[in-house]
Amino acid sequence: MKLGTLEETITKLKSITKKKLPVTIHYAIAVNLEQLNKKYVEYCNLREKALSETCIRNQNGEPVLEKIIEDEKETGKYSYTYKNDEDKIKVLNKIVELSNINEEFEFRKISLSELERCEQDEYDSLSGADIEAMLFMIENE
Repeated sequence: MKLGTLEETITKLKSITKKKLPVTIHYAIAVNLEQLNKKYVEYCNLREKALSETCIRNQNGEPVLEKIIEDEKETGKYSYTYKNDEDKIKVLNKIVELSNINEEFEFRKISLSELERCEQDEYDSLSGADIEAMLFMIENE
């Protein structure tokens, strides 16, 4: 799984945990979320380090940030500032390279028969998007 897809995968799995599902599926999702969250924190720390390494700093050594404005409105977000576009491009290339790293995980798997249990009345059904989000955890029987 590419590091750049971790946040999206985590968000999708968290939304699935709100459904009433068999305990085996909830457990598999919880175990996998724990692994993904841990790696996501590492990824964010490395990303932050790369972004702040060569940015412009004020007299106190703190990064100089500028407000991000979209459609003439402030977004409440900030970005680092750099001496020139070349420095910014170098940093962004590092971020792209980091995002494209393919990380191997040992995910807890669920079987198709476990997924089929979600069709029973006592459980919430899974949408196509839910199944797609969990594809990496479904074992081939």
